[in-house]
Amino acid sequence: MVRCCPRTALLATTVLLASIGPDCEAQPGVWRYLELPGVRCEEVVGVHPLGSVGQPWTDELLATAEALCDVDAECLGVMRYIGTLEAHCNDWCGRPQFCAASGVSEGGLSLNSAWASFIKVERLAELGLGLRGTPHDLFWTWPTSGGPSGEVAAPLRRGELLRPLACGDEVLAEPWRGPAVVLLSSLLRPADARRLFPEACLVAHRPFGAPDPEDGAVGGLDGVITEVEDKELPVFSAALRRRVGDEASLPTWRYHFDAAHEFPVPLLGPAGSKRHILSAYFLTRDSTCEGPKGEPLSVEDVVAALSPEHVHVEDGTHKTREAAFKHYRFTLFCGNFTDQPFPPQALVYSIAYVAYALVPEFVHWKGSRLFFHMPDAAQGYRTMDVANLEPYLEDMVNNPAKEKIAEFKETFALLVQQLLWYRYREPARRRAEVAACLLCDGRQRELRRQAAASAAAAAAPAASAPALGSQGAGASGFPAVAYAVSAAGGGAGGPGAAAVAVVFCAMSRRGAHGLRSVVRETWGRAIAEAHPGAAQRFFVGRGEAVQEDVGLGDVIELPVPESYRTLNLKALTLLSWTFHAFPNLQWIVRHDDDVYLRAGALMAQLAARPPVRYYWGMFDHGSAPVRDPEHQHYNSYEQFPKQQHPAWGDIFPPYARGILWAMSADLMGLLVADFLEEISAQPGAVLDERAANSMPHPDDPAVGVLVTSLVRRGISVNLDDRDLNSYSLNPACNSTFSNIHNRTWIVHHVKPETMRCMWNLDTAEGAFGVADGNSAIDASKRLFPDLCLCSEEVEEEAFEDDEEEPFWYDKTRFNNAR
Repeated sequence: MVRCCPRTALLATTVLLASIGPDCEAQPGVWRYLELPGVRCEEVVGVHPLGSVGQPWTDELLATAEALCDVDAECLGVMRYIGTLEAHCNDWCGRPQFCAASGVSEGGLSLNSAWASFIKVERLAELGLGLRGTPHDLFWTWPTSGGPSGEVAAPLRRGELLRPLACGDEVLAEPWRGPAVVLLSSLLRPADARRLFPEACLVAHRPFGAPDPEDGAVGGLDGVITEVEDKELPVFSAALRRRVGDEASLPTWRYHFDAAHEFPVPLLGPAGSKRHILSAYFLTRDSTCEGPKGEPLSVEDVVAALSPEHVHVEDGTHKTREAAFKHYRFTLFCGNFTDQPFPPQALVYSIAYVAYALVPEFVHWKGSRLFFHMPDAAQGYRTMDVANLEPYLEDMVNNPAKEKIAEFKETFALLVQQLLWYRYREPARRRAEVAACLLCDGRQRELRRQAAASAAAAAAPAASAPALGSQGAGASGFPAVAYAVSAAGGGAGGPGAAAVAVVFCAMSRRGAHGLRSVVRETWGRAIAEAHPGAAQRFFVGRGEAVQEDVGLGDVIELPVPESYRTLNLKALTLLSWTFHAFPNLQWIVRHDDDVYLRAGALMAQLAARPPVRYYWGMFDHGSAPVRDPEHQHYNSYEQFPKQQHPAWGDIFPPYARGILWAMSADLMGLLVADFLEEISAQPGAVLDERAANSMPHPDDPAVGVLVTSLVRRGISVNLDDRDLNSYSLNPACNSTFSNIHNRTWIVHHVKPETMRCMWNLDTAEGAFGVADGNSAIDASKRLFPDLCLCSEEVEEEAFEDDEEEPFWYDKTRFNNAR
């Protein structure tokens, strides 16, 4: 790899240094060393010929150290101190150590976050790091798609074989309880990585176009985060893969990982004034658009129609994409996107810059797999008359008669822009770290739940063991009113709490025991019977009304006064209680007590979702805070400061309606940490109306505001609004908005007698359950019994502005590919 250097022993330092000169430089374009951050090799003891105490590390120092190692057959690589201890850094930050070939028989490599090793590529096999392919593949097979921060945004850089991750407080709102986590290149053989790091949680990253890291592998991996879709793992989903012959152990967990590397703009809203109407973006120089008669239009053809400065060809750089979208109202996409990762990076850019995308039909069809309104934020086409397109669009923008059309397009582009900002707030490198850490955390939670369930089964006969969610307070000793805001007094979730994966938390009132009773008798009972890892709790506030069902043990009295004005405080206190009561929780489902739920579909859905900063529900994207002090929803400017959205002014950020929403436990923990910090700053930390009036009202926007504060701090959140049509806001089939149909999962404002009617229909037709083996694809396509036999007559809310039309949405749009 290095020209002309003599094979001299590393210990002969003086001779060796003298032999390194201009003729001893590395060959251009040849990658000789792989950096393994967080990995320590077996050092050559007592040999420190370069650097000195107190000297900083430099690229020149590394180059000289590698040159020294190159000429010694007993040197496998170079080691650098990267730790944070000041005294150690003073001694070692500027003094490279060398990796001894003699250490191979003793294991050679070990995980150590304070060190980084640079290993000779041709010696990797000696350390047990076998590659599926050649070392050349690590550097050139999958070029990165640069963003504003450059190549470093990719989950693994070119030439990066593995990277130990720091899974600490920045990932979870609690101390890390799992093993070390290592993110691996898909080119590294899993079995080799397992031999080197037997106790670590190993997660492979599979870029688009790379081989399956488990193809032909016998064990080794705990998880895979992959940019590659398949039948079991469509966009933004999770799936399990069991190893043949090893069905007893936990399967490999697989998460789909969005290939988009980062969100390109720092601020939301249109990117300044738009100078031009239309640009064209080509995926490659050879890409084409289909003309009005289906004929292929090349780059040259479109240049002739639009002029050269308005036509841009993808070259992998942020600069080119910015030029293609930033100053345009519309952008025409040209190329074959069927063999590209989804979503295309260029589509993220166009929406970030609010350049309305005119995309091939395939991209538009697939858009709803990302967000419900993604198809409304872009326009699909089969053929395009490019020559007449710009005048047509210019008329749409400037003609007052077509103002509503232009407003519609910009509205949904801005709506989706915000959702993309949530998801890609962190660059892909950081999002991949978080996904890998939380995948490993989820596996550890599963193991702890299994251990807790086994211990509970061993401690009591199965026949007498109470079902989760239905414990009696007397038998279990579970304190129905025990709660403290601090983590130290979180309260127990009851017997079996450590085995709970999903908890259904109903916001209820003290006197609403009739509704609680019918939920227990119907779909709540089915959850307890069909899903042993699920529990249900009802939450009430303090008050004088009698709780007739307090003895059942599933009613939690929170230390918050029972009133409408304290709903925000009650909801956040509910999250805090739940987070501390169920130590191995994966999901929380928060719902109102007057909801009818086809829980089997929801449970199948959650099983097919990555529990990574995930927030699912029926989202309100443009609700304005009430500023009238006489209104029950009043928000003072102290509660919720005036917002300045570039298009919509003073509005709440997106939030899930309280009918029913789901959230991963990691995201709930981050919200609880922020809530407890805010409450602890209140005088006396009393949970009363005064405290409630210090935060946004009511409860649904309060949660949304907390989520948005995380995003503003630089934390990505996976907001999932794709199942709008699974909800019905009223138990009616004739509503103009969000009515019942045969694919409805969730119905709101249901009276007890109506809930029993719906339950009887479902159970009579055997439609309630969705088998554990089914995927969420089955649940989403499932046609359920017609609930219109139980439909109620409802009066829909009138719009305050008589000229305003009801919110438009596509009632036929379902997330069929899950």
